Amino acid sequence: MGTKSDKRIVITGVGPLSSLGSGKDEFWNAILNKKVNISKEEVKINGELWDNFYLHKIKNFDINNYKINPSQLEEIKLWKKGDEIIDLFYLMAVTKLALEDSGLNLERDYNDVGLVLAHENPGINQFAEKAVNLSYQLLISNNCKLSQKELFQEAYSKCDKSVHDLQTFMFLFHVGKVLGVHGCSFFLNNACASGLYALEVASLMIKAGHCSAVVIGAADYPDIYKYLWFKSLGVYSLEGKIKPFSDQADGFTFGDGGAGIVLEEVDHALRRGANIYAEYLGGAFTFEGWKVIFPAVGKKYYSKTIRQVLNRINLSTDDIDLIIPHGIGLKIIDRYEVDGILEVFGENHKPLYSTFKPYIGHNLGASSLLETIILILAIKNEIIPPTLNYEYKEGNKIRFINKFLEIPINTALKTTSAFAGFNAAIGLGRFKE
Repeated sequence: MGTKSDKRIVITGVGPLSSLGSGKDEFWNAILNKKVNISKEEVKINGELWDNFYLHKIKNFDINNYKINPSQLEEIKLWKKGDEIIDLFYLMAVTKLALEDSGLNLERDYNDVGLVLAHENPGINQFAEKAVNLSYQLLISNNCKLSQKELFQEAYSKCDKSVHDLQTFMFLFHVGKVLGVHGCSFFLNNACASGLYALEVASLMIKAGHCSAVVIGAADYPDIYKYLWFKSLGVYSLEGKIKPFSDQADGFTFGDGGAGIVLEEVDHALRRGANIYAEYLGGAFTFEGWKVIFPAVGKKYYSKTIRQVLNRINLSTDDIDLIIPHGIGLKIIDRYEVDGILEVFGENHKPLYSTFKPYIGHNLGASSLLETIILILAIKNEIIPPTLNYEYKEGNKIRFINKFLEIPINTALKTTSAFAGFNAAIGLGRFKE
């Protein structure tokens, strides 16, 4: 697992937030019970139905339940002139959950704990809705007599803070202040591979000596604007079920929520008696630079990513017990993943396979990190959850498990083939001193 001079990186805290629940216990118990919470979201304008779509939705989320200093929340509310950005609250919630789960006590001043956040487009959709509603109100109240310049000036005067707060460093600022971290920090956006990129960046921060520990957070709050885009592309499941690697696959369904993970240097974790879930072995990444929606079918980027991660963590294909692919429920991407995996592992492959989106939906920028938490809990508890909505048929090149398996997992890969051609693969292992 790397050369002797390498610092070993371990996972000491997890903070899932999804339609299945908040925190590792509620979340994992729902997984074990194959619980799936899908509802139909109706979007209305002045009482008139605009559209509706299926969604793995969080019910009754309240940021006040996450032990965040009320004065800090009030300060954020004043700064944002009353606007409540759900994406920001989700990021605060998942990082707070992960930090508390890790038991890492932060000195409020001058600690070297780092922060890495990931999101596809934080706050943009809520801002777009605000801007459209405000513009409409201005036009109606002025009998449509405003010039374009006057409309722009009026709208800007009421949205100036909202516009500036869309800068990603502001999300780092607010979350970092709430957590009390003072180390190196980054904000990443690599589509639905963002969470795996975040894990690698956090690991490198620790190995480079910038931080003793790093809190990672990723979140997404799917809404009508994102749905309309994916619907127009024909990639959203109208039935509301993600059916990965299936002949009946017809697209994906959104998942609400996010994920938080704490990484630490192993000696730092052992000195304080931390609970260690698993070891982060390393990652590999490629960029196709071809199409936004479709992978570069016929090219070898995905298999190259998998080969690279095996080389970097000094493991062979025979060493891998379990692989968790992206499993988006789009036939072209699912097939691309299967072909890439078989390119590396061959027809007589050893690993077990499962994929987790049917439990939680597609959480976009946070999807790979949230699914990694399921994998982490599977390693820790020695239970592999099956793939839902999947039926094995003779001729399938890879067979995904269809029942819970109670089995030790020594090494596992989480892989992702994301929009815009961001391919990622990470290795996790059972922790052994």
